[in-house]
Amino acid sequence: TLARDISKLGPCCIATVSNGRIAETSFSGLPFLKRTESLEPSTGEEFIFGYLQRYANKDACFLLSGGLDSSTLVGMAAKELGQKITCYTGIFSGFGHLDESEYAKIVANHCNVNLRCIELGNDNVLQNLPKIVESIGEPFLDYSILPTYALFKEISRDYSAVFSGDGPDHLFNRYYPLA
Repeated sequence: TLARDISKLGPCCIATVSNGRIAETSFSGLPFLKRTESLEPSTGEEFIFGYLQRYANKDACFLLSGGLDSSTLVGMAAKELGQKITCYTGIFSGFGHLDESEYAKIVANHCNVNLRCIELGNDNVLQNLPKIVESIGEPFLDYSILPTYALFKEISRDYSAVFSGDGPDHLFNRYYPLA
């Protein structure tokens, strides 16, 4: 991974840094589900609200793509936290369908959150390539690491924690064959 001394975070885990040490902590309170079970909406909402109250502070921001998962998380956070939150989105000018920033702007406006748009063109993405390759401890076949690294590099100037909408399929056990 991009963090030293952490090879990979387990499912439903977070990494925290305290006194220069990194610790991996498992989420608590989420019921284990069988593939055929579903999480009651009120239980999931309570879990997410509790998590936001516990971890979202002035040093935290949110990723917002305008997609369903990040939009839901940002909407819940804006409602629950009682403070104006800051969100980041990447702009992929000239890449058509890859640029979801217009959707992020719609959600940010609706939720009344601060939105910082970061240009993620070829120049600032490719200049990070040597550092990315050096940081990866295992083969990694997802090219999204290139713009993600550039985005997180920008975010790290002002924030030490980032919430994203990634992972609900893991969290709520929704990976299953659709056919």
